[in-house]
Amino acid sequence: MRWKLVVYILIIVGVITEGFLFWLLGRPIKYVTFRADGIISQVPAWEVHRYKKGNWEGYIFKKRGCTFRVLWEKLSMSERDFPGLISSLRKEKYVFSFPIYEGGVYALSSWGKGRKVTAVFKKEDRIFWVDIFSHSTLKRRKKILDHFLLHLSVDGESISPEAAGKIREIDRKIPVSFMQSPQLLLYGIGGFYLLFVLFAIFIFKNYGKCPSLPDALICSPMSTLNYRTMLSSKYNTCCICLRQEYVSVYSRGKLKFEVPLRELLNDKNFLKKGEFSYGNYRVKIANFHSWTPYLSSHYFPEFP
Repeated sequence: MRWKLVVYILIIVGVITEGFLFWLLGRPIKYVTFRADGIISQVPAWEVHRYKKGNWEGYIFKKRGCTFRVLWEKLSMSERDFPGLISSLRKEKYVFSFPIYEGGVYALSSWGKGRKVTAVFKKEDRIFWVDIFSHSTLKRRKKILDHFLLHLSVDGESISPEAAGKIREIDRKIPVSFMQSPQLLLYGIGGFYLLFVLFAIFIFKNYGKCPSLPDALICSPMSTLNYRTMLSSKYNTCCICLRQEYVSVYSRGKLKFEVPLRELLNDKNFLKKGEFSYGNYRVKIANFHSWTPYLSSHYFPEFP
């Protein structure tokens, strides 16, 4: 049955797509050790650029659609910067107090259609600004910033267990409407595709259902109806019934057209395969072998 073939193809395409996305999103991010000015951590192995603007310096790591920055500034150069930075970040969509070193904030905000994650904190004579902004709303990019912070050591001092716990707590508190895990995305796509396949089956079943016909000798639901033009060919399901002297074709339970049965006698495709044409339509009767007794006894004694 052609409609079943379409459903099988949809299922196969869905499985392949889901498998590819699972592979794509499940690939581990490659990290390298970062050392600069007493800072040690791990950063993604991306294209790297040195940054220097005013009192701020650091490094920028870039990959298509995503930028990760690690910046710092000497407090002695601008003692008032830290309160101002904290105040500006409190206007972001989600802001959390961050107990890292001498304190800071962890903020998340929209960035175009993507997301931006920022961590600002102070340690002794320096302010640190670490952020990542991406066109994606997946947590996969946020994990890069978290990975950097969890492995961070400044002047030989690692972050406290309290700070590490706060990072994991923040990750749990982020609404899925704002940022999603790759697993949730895969479940969502899989669920949506399953609904799509079920909807396609419902459509096929709806178009291929048979009406109640007391005078019909036999009906074949879920038959194939192909509408052909010079530029396209559209397939759907239908119901085909043998009624008195006609073969009737129904779509969604409504009569679409009828063909006199006598006209089909000279059609070899009809006699052998249960296929016939009517205008731009090409019809294939499902389970045509079940028609044989009716055609033989009632209409054509010569019918095999």
